[in-house]
Amino acid sequence: GTGESSQRAGDTVSEPRMPTNMVDPAEAIAVAHAEKNVLGCVLFDEGTRCVFAKVYPILKADDFFDPRHGTIYSAFVALHDRGEPIDLTTTITELASMREGRGVLNAIGGMQYLGELFEWTTSTVNAEVYARSVAEFAMIRATRQHLSDALATAHLAGKPREIRASVDEHLAKIPNGVVGAKPDHIEAYVEGAVKEVEEGLDAKMNGGVPLARWGL
Repeated sequence: GTGESSQRAGDTVSEPRMPTNMVDPAEAIAVAHAEKNVLGCVLFDEGTRCVFAKVYPILKADDFFDPRHGTIYSAFVALHDRGEPIDLTTTITELASMREGRGVLNAIGGMQYLGELFEWTTSTVNAEVYARSVAEFAMIRATRQHLSDALATAHLAGKPREIRASVDEHLAKIPNGVVGAKPDHIEAYVEGAVKEVEEGLDAKMNGGVPLARWGL
């Protein structure tokens, strides 16, 4: 499917908020589509667990930008870890049995939203591709956040020349990649941001370094 989800009256759905380190609307749409696709593939597999076995090593719940999707994926993980099938019925039951009870099921959009995810895709062939996209987007957000934190730390300290050391410290916290090498364009993003930092140090040494310069 290609339609967006609708909300039932009475449901309290936790919509994702756009953080300051992710402002590109096109990227937000791509993230949402990748997340819906990977969850839809797992549900479309209808209990065989074959698809989930492929995406499980790639993704964790925290990789999802939309908190509803992270909660649904957590239900998948719980079912998988107990050796139970993953389908619409078992996922609904798992969400309803979580600590907060039916509030969790309602918070993710209820049975209606799970049904929409099930209908979102008509094939499971690209499940791993979608999973890697979700994980990659999560890494991009983490990279931006670490760079933003590093720049803010150095800026507030009033010591611009410490920015590079601060950036390096934060970059060291970023995972090396999605089950292997870090994607090329993430490397390019990091290299570009660090280059901007170095240019900024040379160009402006008085009055601190404006964070907006790096578009973070």
